[in-house]
Amino acid sequence: MPGNVLFITRMKPNNAGNTALSSEALRLFQEFGYDSLRAFDRYPRYIESFDAPPADTPRDKAIAMFQEDAAKIAKKYSNDPGTALLPEAGPDDVVQVTGLNRQPSVLRQVKKAIALRKRLAGAGLIGDQELQSVLHTLKWANLIIWNPAGEFHPTGSVDQNYRLLL
Repeated sequence: MPGNVLFITRMKPNNAGNTALSSEALRLFQEFGYDSLRAFDRYPRYIESFDAPPADTPRDKAIAMFQEDAAKIAKKYSNDPGTALLPEAGPDDVVQVTGLNRQPSVLRQVKKAIALRKRLAGAGLIGDQELQSVLHTLKWANLIIWNPAGEFHPTGSVDQNYRLLL
């Protein structure tokens, strides 16, 4: 089956069921015989710099905010032919369970308040090359497959869903 395929999934979930689903889907796509298959985990770190509008935001304003954020991402795209695509997904690529890394509640709250990686990514100090590779690969792909396993859960951030849409 010809074509360039991009598979977006949780590459390091903390749940064995999601790991099995993502691993099996990746293996299945590899067997289809696409010209090229590439995979990546969720979204580039830069996307973490965006937050969903508050729930009480009027619909039209929320849509406008989403469009503004999407435009910011599009402006960062470089059409440089030298931009590297994401690496090929090889037969040895596996999705790995990371395990639950539960930090004490206070430490989690402090880490969330500081949001160092989010701030560095928003300033373009980390993750810019990853963003370019992801955007370049999205444009390159003939088929994009997204596996939402493990993305939506009651304890997750509401910003998570917004970022996935971006």
